[in-house]
Amino acid sequence: MKSDLSVVRWARLRLPNGQIARSAWKETRRPLNKIRIARNVKVRTQQPVEVHFYFRAKIRDEVQAFTLADLYSQPDEEFLEESYHTVWSYGHGQGEHFAVVPVQNILAVVAMIPHSIAADADKRYRAPETTFFLVEKPGLDVIQLIGYKEEDTNND
Repeated sequence: MKSDLSVVRWARLRLPNGQIARSAWKETRRPLNKIRIARNVKVRTQQPVEVHFYFRAKIRDEVQAFTLADLYSQPDEEFLEESYHTVWSYGHGQGEHFAVVPVQNILAVVAMIPHSIAADADKRYRAPETTFFLVEKPGLDVIQLIGYKEEDTNND
């Protein structure tokens, strides 16, 4: 019986906004001084995910593109309220929650900056290595209107 499934993976994806989204598959193999850390993206649900790799799958004669992504948690609602909806703080499962996401659902590359939340009256604390806040490139929606494209300097 012949299989109707074939899969090809790759490491980078140019988004419609001109940004180049990368993947952990290649970034984790490069020396720290040579990586761009552009593997965190925001998807249509507004949730950030870490891309492990992109892949095309031919399913019943139709080629579709996806990413295997590691999901960040939902934002910390209490911290979001305390920061007047300015700091979106997320936990990262470090490989515990994967999803397959169609590439057309990727909106933009985002930065996920490690941080710690100071202990409050209840002495709660989140370790810096598992808590991140979301940073988006300011003005990206305006830059997209003029046809900006990020320069692709890596050859992976």
